[in-house]
Amino acid sequence: MDMVAKKDADEGWMRFAVPASYLDYLTGAAAAARFGGRVFCNGDSVTIIEDKARFVLDTAPYAPYTAGELARAWLQTILEAHGSSRISHGNLVGGSRFGPALYFDPPKDRGGEWVMIDVKAAYWTLYSRHALDTMFRESAGAVTHLEGALTIPEADRAWVGAEKPLRNAAWGVMLGGRLSWYEGGVMRSKDPHSRYAAPGLTQLVLAQMNAIAAEARELGAVMWLTDAAICPAGAAGRVQEMLEDRWGLAVEWKASGKGYLYGLGDYQIGAVETAGEHVERGSHDGLIPLTQTARERLAAL
Repeated sequence: MDMVAKKDADEGWMRFAVPASYLDYLTGAAAAARFGGRVFCNGDSVTIIEDKARFVLDTAPYAPYTAGELARAWLQTILEAHGSSRISHGNLVGGSRFGPALYFDPPKDRGGEWVMIDVKAAYWTLYSRHALDTMFRESAGAVTHLEGALTIPEADRAWVGAEKPLRNAAWGVMLGGRLSWYEGGVMRSKDPHSRYAAPGLTQLVLAQMNAIAAEARELGAVMWLTDAAICPAGAAGRVQEMLEDRWGLAVEWKASGKGYLYGLGDYQIGAVETAGEHVERGSHDGLIPLTQTARERLAAL
């Protein structure tokens, strides 16, 4: 936080922790039209550029700072330690094919004994193993990778790993994406070409998650939700063993017991029930096929 506080002081920024009602008052096109210049609305914060003022939801984990700006500050320390100005955009060859791993194979009997296995700190565990500027190439299901130089310091691993909002925000920052804001009450956006975008690293990790999900499916899991498997009770041990022994991931059973699977992300298992519509849905397959050789390479990293 010290780096962000110093930047605020140097540039004359003000920041405020505010209740949800006040943040709602500042959010949206109509609200943004009351202010001059650019206004950024990002869920738990509103930034008014012309006034150099940032309003952060008072229940946010680091209020009056946001997890995103603290994540960028942390990534900046890594860049500066290596004398770099940005994470290279040339570290992805073959395009961005991989997204979050998702699938649902409706079982013949949707009712029964189910187990939901959650991978703890999945993305952090995988991305912290590699340099930020890792190069990744994927073509026709085959993968190659080359480690970069921008490594996460050993001294950072324990404290960043313990800060879930920060480590997740860092993942989001490295994923990149379009930047959106209001100007004169009109929504605008652009590709910011962020210095913190890490396309090679993020595609590598998403490829690993796709491989993990595919292996869970082969072991009997009928649903994969980004970083969690739902499987029949009889397959839970096999899936857990694969996650722990083959991929070196820590897991926990988030739910177990009698239940019903309605569709992708919509289920009731024991005392855990989603807020979905509870309408039976068909299959969903969001995985990118990978060769067995590619899976072995990804598991070995």
